[in-house]
Amino acid sequence: MSLFKVREWWSTHCGSDENFDTSCLCIGNADNNPAKTIQILVGSHSGVLRVYQPSCKMEEDGTFEGYKPDHLLLECQMSQAVLQVSLGKFVSGSDKVYIALLHPRKLSVYSITGNAGDAEPGTQYHLSLMYEHNLQYSSFSLVKGTFGGVKDREFVCVQSVDGALSFFEQGSFAFTRFLPEFLLPGPFAYVSKTDSFVTVNTAFHFESYRFQTLAVATEAAKRPPDDADVIPKGKRIVADWSVSIGEEAMDITVADFSNAPTLILVLGERTLFAFKPSGELHFLKMLDYSSACLFPYPSANEGSIMLLMATQRSTLLVYQDTTLKWAAQLTFAPVAVARATIQSIEGAVVALSDEGQLQCCYLGTDPSLFVAQAPESRDFSFRETEEELKTLEKLIKSATESFPGSKKAEGELKIKVITSTVSEVPCLDDGAYSDDGDTLVPSVIVKVHLETSTPLHDVHVVVQVARPLVALNGDFTLSSLLDYHQMAFTVKQAGDALPSSLELKVVAVYQSKGGASKVAQASLHLPLSLVAQPCMAEKASEHKLTIETNKPAVPSNELFSDFVSDITSQTVGMQFLHGPQVSILVSRSSQKYRIQSDSFAALWLPTMELIRRLHQYYKRSNNGEALKYSFSSNLPLQEYFDIIDKYFEVRQRGMELEEHLGQRAAQFRVVQKCVLTKLKDKTPTPLNNFDSLLEVTQRELLSLANQQMEACKAHENVISMLSSASQLILLLLKLKVQMNSADFKIFQAAFAVDLNSSIKEGWEEKLEAALCHLLQTGLRNLDEEPPPVPTEFVPLKDVARLKTLIAVTFERLLDGAQLSLDLPKRTTAVKQAEDCDQDGSVLRREEMFELSGTALLSPVPGPSTSKSAKQDSELERWMAESQESGDPGNDLSP
Repeated sequence: MSLFKVREWWSTHCGSDENFDTSCLCIGNADNNPAKTIQILVGSHSGVLRVYQPSCKMEEDGTFEGYKPDHLLLECQMSQAVLQVSLGKFVSGSDKVYIALLHPRKLSVYSITGNAGDAEPGTQYHLSLMYEHNLQYSSFSLVKGTFGGVKDREFVCVQSVDGALSFFEQGSFAFTRFLPEFLLPGPFAYVSKTDSFVTVNTAFHFESYRFQTLAVATEAAKRPPDDADVIPKGKRIVADWSVSIGEEAMDITVADFSNAPTLILVLGERTLFAFKPSGELHFLKMLDYSSACLFPYPSANEGSIMLLMATQRSTLLVYQDTTLKWAAQLTFAPVAVARATIQSIEGAVVALSDEGQLQCCYLGTDPSLFVAQAPESRDFSFRETEEELKTLEKLIKSATESFPGSKKAEGELKIKVITSTVSEVPCLDDGAYSDDGDTLVPSVIVKVHLETSTPLHDVHVVVQVARPLVALNGDFTLSSLLDYHQMAFTVKQAGDALPSSLELKVVAVYQSKGGASKVAQASLHLPLSLVAQPCMAEKASEHKLTIETNKPAVPSNELFSDFVSDITSQTVGMQFLHGPQVSILVSRSSQKYRIQSDSFAALWLPTMELIRRLHQYYKRSNNGEALKYSFSSNLPLQEYFDIIDKYFEVRQRGMELEEHLGQRAAQFRVVQKCVLTKLKDKTPTPLNNFDSLLEVTQRELLSLANQQMEACKAHENVISMLSSASQLILLLLKLKVQMNSADFKIFQAAFAVDLNSSIKEGWEEKLEAALCHLLQTGLRNLDEEPPPVPTEFVPLKDVARLKTLIAVTFERLLDGAQLSLDLPKRTTAVKQAEDCDQDGSVLRREEMFELSGTALLSPVPGPSTSKSAKQDSELERWMAESQESGDPGNDLSP
């Protein structure tokens, strides 16, 4: 509510029990009088047209006399409802202004004339029909303008409720066109600068159509009523440009003034958009209220415009571009607002409500008479106040604790998850994609314990694991839970894809006693032996990683007792199910661990498992010194790029097959329709080899379908490899550059791979947009032009630019750049200055980071126990903290 209210100068009520909307108000010199006196035209949905000419005199007491009966120049009942009123040069060969009335099925053009008389009634006004057009479609709105660049006359375009645009060149009908993909009518406007029409469709897309495009398009005056297969010939109507605004448009107005650029104003429910005629966004204003109507007018300042905006809470706002200049309270919520010079009042505000309240007012500083009532005074008592405060705090606490995720909500339902030791079960065809039903695969039984202290209802439990792991019968619903319940699920690997995560999450959604929906969850870490089996370690492999620590190396038989039985061995060998081998070598003389394999993506899980078990081992020793890790080698970007290339190749192949499959399916339907037509014909005709063509098309269709299934399976495998490789490269980057927690979360979100995504959903398009945004903001180099951020996700033709963006991003991070503002920026020069000794030589320093000492997700090895998802995991903690240590040795002797 505004502090001030508008000053009423003149007001009246248009009829009774009538309805009005935004298009029912029009202001102008309707009778073409030489004095250019302004009249107010109001049309109602009841079919009544009223023409007012306000005038007002000030009384001796300083008040205005207001409305008089002679201010109503004309009141005429039409045969149909008046949907819109407009003024313009609608008659050929005349420079006068005429009235255009839009009815549901008719467009009428009238002239208003006045006959001056000598009697008391004065001038008598009446309407004269100039011409009218019967409409083929039910109308919704009209726009006027100099379509096609005509001069000294105006044409009319009528928009129907089913998307038909009917064009009238004054007294003659021109043509009708249908807008493409039309569902419901919306705001419609004409832009004279570009000779185009703009509208907002039901998909919330702001679109522009040139008049020339509509004029040369297909003649669509009448749609085919029954035969949907009839395709009209001619040019297709295509939007000149389209912009998504993301919300419903209330009104569209064109601001075309001599001292400011032409702007198209789109008033949304919560946003005001200003577009240039080319479709470029000029400015955007977020609104804190529900808008009702809008009216632009010229500003005294060059290059800016003024806006009158009314809200649904009866507030009138005055903006200069996006700056609020004034706010005043109206006596009603208007559906239409305008600005005009009436009598001697320049800049009078004309407002119309949906019930017919018409008001002419002006802005002033009359304060609102609303005064807040003073609270009742009472004697103050500290004891009573303290007791009241405690009572209110209890109410607030009880209200906030009822939300999901709060302590009380989690206390209502406790989830405990326990895993058994890994066993082997028969491999079924539908689970593991194997032709041999006797094949055994490792599995683990997950037991979920639900415990509650209050009765719960509709408890829905879901077990979530990352593909290719599956939880058999991992979806269960309990109608009620009184105290305790236990359920068991089997988790195993189904498929030959490379696992990228061993995290298992149990989510329970339930209704409390009060009927509120709440969520509880728990998670644990599945054993590595579920997806890998012991094997002989390989001493030579294509890909190698070396992780260094600040503590003595742990013997492999203690660290991986479930994979190594020889107490003298310093190597660990493991092989993924249907996948590559990985070897872990423990150094005897230094504090190093080497992980190596012929597959780069396969290094991810063993590396994380090594770090997890090292931390668990030293946590039990509790010697006080924190465990630290480092990675000093170069980042294996080329290996990562090779996996990206493979993923891109598989996805491109899948998209091509999907396109070919769609073409063959369309061909099959056409040929099938031709064959059926010939077979149904009463007079037998030869098939003309259509049966052979149908058979060939069917074989091609089945072949493409089989290839598409293989492509989808290959996509599942390669996307799992991409997920593992992305997590591994980020981990190595974290170890190398001391990345803080905030930055690491940003990069995790940018490089995240959705294992359940389809071939149509591109990981590379999302990553490219994220990296471009990072290079424009936190990682921007002031000496270089940042890459533009893509405005939409379009499938990439190649990944060369993506790999360049990744390399540039990592290079800037290696040079010391940081995204978050909680830590100071680091530059190469500062790092070198810090690393220099007194003689000027640069000392080599290794980037380290530290693990904190709380419990891990599960003990190693053996059965796993769950941990609340609310608590921070250890892996998140050691990824969030970084420290530096001295230079360790470089040799690694197994």
